[in-house]
Amino acid sequence: MLLDFDTVLADCVAPKYVFVDWAGDPGFKFRHRSSCHLVVVAVFAERYEAIQQAVRRFRRERQVSESFYLHYTDASNKLRLAFCSALSGMPFAARIVIVNKAALSDTWRRMGGQGLIEHFVAEAVVGASRESVEDAVLIFDGPRRETRAIRGIRVAISRLLEEREMGYHLKKVSARPAVEEDGLQIADMLAGAALDSVAGAMRGCLAQLGNQVEILYVPGEKNRPG
Repeated sequence: MLLDFDTVLADCVAPKYVFVDWAGDPGFKFRHRSSCHLVVVAVFAERYEAIQQAVRRFRRERQVSESFYLHYTDASNKLRLAFCSALSGMPFAARIVIVNKAALSDTWRRMGGQGLIEHFVAEAVVGASRESVEDAVLIFDGPRRETRAIRGIRVAISRLLEEREMGYHLKKVSARPAVEEDGLQIADMLAGAALDSVAGAMRGCLAQLGNQVEILYVPGEKNRPG
């Protein structure tokens, strides 16, 4: 039996991944402690095995277990800065969308919390290069069987790709607990650092990453922190 060369080649190519997480909350009840900002992060990993090796090396250097969960909320500032420094040598790119919810119009508010997340996940993903997105597997932090969120994010990305006439699609969208995936832990750490940067903290963390990270401010540059 003759095998199609393109099919064989596709099977041999390492999969591409997009890891997505967000920080803050999508609500608008500011008097009831809703956050003023929502941050959505998409991490694009075409050489994920190399990233995993680098994260394992970081854990060894910090003398923590191989299964140590890198979670921004639980990490000390010292660990956060050390991890950002380690990230600067890893082969990935990221897009961070920082949304000033207080500056959004009523049209945005009527989308609802989940709709807002889906929209800005799509914006974070679709704005990346074709090489980073086409046929990639997107994984976001959540229970594996979170079918409603999986479908909502997949539809939002597909619609935006079609609206912009990109001519390509993701391979798959799925959910997975961040504790199981280094890529999601990277997205979590970046999301936390970006949210803190709005208040003037941890800006040095993102600054270490230079051109690896693209930051978008919504509704516009006027909302960039001073």
